[in-house]
Amino acid sequence: MKPTTRVSNQKARRVPCRLALWGVFAVWAILVFVPIGYLMSEHYVVLPVAEERIEFAHSIPTEASAWKILHVLGEDCKCSRDVLAYLEERGISSAASEAILLLGGKLETKLSLESRGFIVEISDAEELCVSYGSEGVPYFQISDETNVMRYSGAYSKMGYSTTRGYLDLKNLELAKQGIETPNLPVLGCATSRRLRGALDPLALKYDF
Repeated sequence: MKPTTRVSNQKARRVPCRLALWGVFAVWAILVFVPIGYLMSEHYVVLPVAEERIEFAHSIPTEASAWKILHVLGEDCKCSRDVLAYLEERGISSAASEAILLLGGKLETKLSLESRGFIVEISDAEELCVSYGSEGVPYFQISDETNVMRYSGAYSKMGYSTTRGYLDLKNLELAKQGIETPNLPVLGCATSRRLRGALDPLALKYDF
């Protein structure tokens, strides 16, 4: 009977050890995955953007028959900075008049983009929210020669980033051919204080 008792005691001691290990794993998972999920939550929320054509504060010097692309970007947004790097690398397109609405942008960024041929305006995110209900970036708008908006949405089907190229010039070409393109949902960065507060109540990512 003694060997049986010894085995039973060993099994009894293993149970608390296993529970302790599972407890450590559960704590580790919470500490790792909860913050990651919290910080990534915005990329799973469709952000409201302007559904009507944004009127640029300054008239864009262009021919009356020209198509237009307006890029709406926020410099404090990683997704937008990727688009800014792409735009600065390619420079302005000859297929349309291009302008950039830079929310909370720096003067040096504005000057650098202007040196590449873009018309750039630094604007306030709250003003854009009040005027157009726009609370997210990055996105772009395409308007035809009669100023009718043909597209207002994300740069890629991913909604915020891409490794397969951005859709601004491709959508422009399709619009010129009379092919409609659906407005893709924007899943990038919130810009308004209201939405930033809702998505990041602990202020771990945004300043608001």
